[in-house]
Amino acid sequence: MGIVENVRGVTNLPDILRQVKGVGAIWAGSGDLSVSMGFPGNPSHPDVEAAVLNILAICKEFGVACATVATQAAPLETRLEQGFNIVMTSPVR
Repeated sequence: MGIVENVRGVTNLPDILRQVKGVGAIWAGSGDLSVSMGFPGNPSHPDVEAAVLNILAICKEFGVACATVATQAAPLETRLEQGFNIVMTSPVR
């Protein structure tokens, strides 16, 4: 599983998936992505969420599973409806 955690990674993801065969999944790392986009500590920022959904769209285009986290703004159900194949959730207490 590859990880996309910055703007450059999002931009280059189509070329990476086109050139590197056998990638099983891509992790859309919204935490570090938020830092790269100038919104440190705010992975739910609308611009970051748009980039995460862009990663998902690219993965779908190339038939690669996509992973991310569930958040209050985008809970598990939402992530599954969006089409993420792997979703990390917070532990239940």
